Amino acid sequence: MAARAFDVKPLFAEPYFKTNIADAITPKQEKFIKNLKMLDNQVNKISVELYLFERPEMKSIKAAVQEALDTFAREVMGIDQTLAVTQSWSLMNPPGVGMHGHTHSNSLVSGSLYYTDLPDPPGNMIFERHNHYRQLEIAVNGEKQNIYNAPRNAVVPTVTIEPTPRRSATCANAWIGIRTCSRRSRWGRSPSPTGSSAARTAPS
Repeated sequence: MAARAFDVKPLFAEPYFKTNIADAITPKQEKFIKNLKMLDNQVNKISVELYLFERPEMKSIKAAVQEALDTFAREVMGIDQTLAVTQSWSLMNPPGVGMHGHTHSNSLVSGSLYYTDLPDPPGNMIFERHNHYRQLEIAVNGEKQNIYNAPRNAVVPTVTIEPTPRRSATCANAWIGIRTCSRRSRWGRSPSPTGSSAARTAPS
């Protein structure tokens, strides 16, 4: 008996938004972030300050991030509500260390801002399919893995711009990624120190 033809179509797509805000970051702000008091955070370091964007020193960065959120809400989500940052902090990854897997609860979207030079090769941002609420785990045949059943996917940061008088070489790569919170994320191992600030947001 001949196999019947079938068709598969994507039902829902998960958006991942990326933009570069290097023009909003100054060397003075870089120094301020690098001098923040840090605490051990499993495998990396996290700032004691968990509301970083509320600091007056971060005013231009906060505004640039808000502009990105406004674009995401308007153009991608298609909503009239304003997304507002509820928490923001800094993370530092030592050489050869990535970020443990985690989720941001009580958030509509989450974002990560990388303000450092990208290592070569860059560390991937890895997203894992988060459906443990079903309380079912079924292993996928590796030979049959596809976009519908893959347990994880990776985003590789590739944006590079030339430094200008306002952009030092250190912040020549300052991209922000925004994604919905239905996925668990972690960062791949980086061969060089990586700095970033992360933020979670909710509608206001």
